[in-house]
Amino acid sequence: MFIMLPSTSKHFLHRSLLLFIGFFVVSTMGAAHASTDRLTPTAYPSDITALCTHVVDGDSLYLKGFKPQVRLWGVDAPERKQQGYGAAKSALEQLAQKQILHCKMKDVDKYGRWVARCFLAQTPTTDAGDIAANEINRALIDEGVAQEYCWFSKGFYGHCQ
Repeated sequence: MFIMLPSTSKHFLHRSLLLFIGFFVVSTMGAAHASTDRLTPTAYPSDITALCTHVVDGDSLYLKGFKPQVRLWGVDAPERKQQGYGAAKSALEQLAQKQILHCKMKDVDKYGRWVARCFLAQTPTTDAGDIAANEINRALIDEGVAQEYCWFSKGFYGHCQ
């Protein structure tokens, strides 16, 4: 059965359909754009040298002029309200706060943080060129204020069983 609608009703339906299609297209484009805003390893340079402006906790910090939080690769520091949190955060502040760091990206985590190995940029390397002596990540583990995150590091720092 087919019902004839008056021309004004047809016009209303036509406009409604066009508005619906327009809304659908715009919202789909917005969703596609939002998904491309997610950080990927190729969305940022693989290395960055900048001033550490803020230490979040014992394994995360911010660099000046760089929006994503930097999560130290291979480091597992106590979380807020866990024993050792204050010592880990304080140690990272002593090492990194207001220092120029050179961070080498390893990955981007599910929270959009830039996961990296970070080094003191102004500390000269040893005669052998050992940059490990300048590494913030290693220093936190070696000092015992954080543990090696063995799931990711696969024993890189030598503190896994």
